[in-house]
Amino acid sequence: SVQTKKIIGNYLLQQWMPYWNSSSPYLVQKTPTLDVNFLESVKVMPTFHLIVVRHPMTSNSFGVTRAAWVWLDAWTHTLEMLADGKIEWFAVVTYESLVQYQDRVVEELMEVIENGRAKYGHLGQTRQLHLHSGVTQNDDPDSSTLSYLVPKERSIELWLKCLDNERCRSLLDDLTSSVFPYFGYTSVDDVLIEKDDEEVEVDLGEEGGGDDFEESSDEDHGDDKRNAKNRRRKLFLDLSSSPGPVGVAKEFGHVLFSSEGAMLEKFRANKSGGNDIDEEFVAHNYLGDLPPTELLQRMRGLMKKHAY
Repeated sequence: SVQTKKIIGNYLLQQWMPYWNSSSPYLVQKTPTLDVNFLESVKVMPTFHLIVVRHPMTSNSFGVTRAAWVWLDAWTHTLEMLADGKIEWFAVVTYESLVQYQDRVVEELMEVIENGRAKYGHLGQTRQLHLHSGVTQNDDPDSSTLSYLVPKERSIELWLKCLDNERCRSLLDDLTSSVFPYFGYTSVDDVLIEKDDEEVEVDLGEEGGGDDFEESSDEDHGDDKRNAKNRRRKLFLDLSSSPGPVGVAKEFGHVLFSSEGAMLEKFRANKSGGNDIDEEFVAHNYLGDLPPTELLQRMRGLMKKHAY
């Protein structure tokens, strides 16, 4: 009942309160599980859910070879809840976009929070959020940033075991071709940094599924090597099922899904100087809005096809 949920919600607050500064305008609680529906159902104050999704094989926090099944099951359930309007105030971002495009993603998250405060909160009792930029470049992540995308040895080991299993490989191939593109995932290969006359190459994996790349050239920077500071070569390739670093394409360096889609569309239009919405949002018109029906249909289809 509603009364029981309120009792549970107040009990949770009592449990968490000793770990919070109760005078703070925002109270933050982190959970490693996707118990979004439970936390939403027992909330006793306006609650914003920030949900972070990561490619299942690069971190493999599940610690099992069947990580792809666990990921598909958990995220099909979670995204369906969001699409059905069961969660009032939320944003979904990829871990990879936070690594590569932190300033841009955080700026959009702040807008989602501010817009939600106006609808669900009490503006007079909270204070405005401020963005401290400069942690990562919006369009130019460097090699030290991209190193956070490199899978750990244990994750690579489990990834290879998955590929050795016919059922696991089949599911991963299907996810790679039909589901992961909605999250903007792309394989990342060599990154070259040049500082003055010194070159440092960072090996981010050997596998890749394509040959598209962005490259800094002498023509771009002049022939004088002394002007080659911070030059780098990065390759964002078609996503591969094989082990290696996974990032997101530039156009996915945004909030992926949220409850505040209409506001985000206006915000992005204003950021572009009032011009027509950027081409990336036309090509991926669900960015910042609810999870698209086509994605959910594909995920449900793979759940049936690859029932564990």
